Amino acid sequence: MIYDFRSIPECERSPSFDIPGTTRRHVPIFKDQDASPEGLALRYKNYASSDGPRGFVRAYAEILRAGAAGGAFRAVFEHIRDRSEEPLLFHCSAGKDRTGVCAALILRIAGVQDDEVIGREYELTEAGLGGLRQQSIDRVLAHPAFDGSREGAERMVSAKAAAIMATMTWVDEKYGGAEGYLRNCMGFSDRDIAAIKKNLIIQERAIL
Repeated sequence: MIYDFRSIPECERSPSFDIPGTTRRHVPIFKDQDASPEGLALRYKNYASSDGPRGFVRAYAEILRAGAAGGAFRAVFEHIRDRSEEPLLFHCSAGKDRTGVCAALILRIAGVQDDEVIGREYELTEAGLGGLRQQSIDRVLAHPAFDGSREGAERMVSAKAAAIMATMTWVDEKYGGAEGYLRNCMGFSDRDIAAIKKNLIIQERAIL
């Protein structure tokens, strides 16, 4: 199962293609808004602020609220709870913001309490984007609504560990952690959360 977090405009601009043996489920976090890295960056100019990760926290807090309200994140966690033998993939446009927030929640629920580990995983996005990151920067700079510097545009589309680490600290303070978020924002019970955890963890010793 493939869970597509993209908005309707994003899907119209870059339609999905059929992959044999897979099923796509469209679960947009922002239904009608362009939520690509450059779209989010222009919507949340906090990205370009010079106050470090706090701008990202404000933007990612909105993703957390929308991801719960619209059912997108719930769909992923329900899959983990109910269909643990069936592989899943979730994605947005770049795999950075919406995807990164969801991945961080999953890691936390799986028991990863070291936010530096989550941060390092999140930073891999920059390597994965490659030349697409520069394309996003160029699109931000060319957009008539953007009046900042190149440095600001680069911050907008960056994937620095501090951004997701600060976001998870905010989740701790706001909801009492990822479990509290699942419980209070998505309606999962303690039994649900226990089942999700069980399906995320294997009882095998690490080989490294």
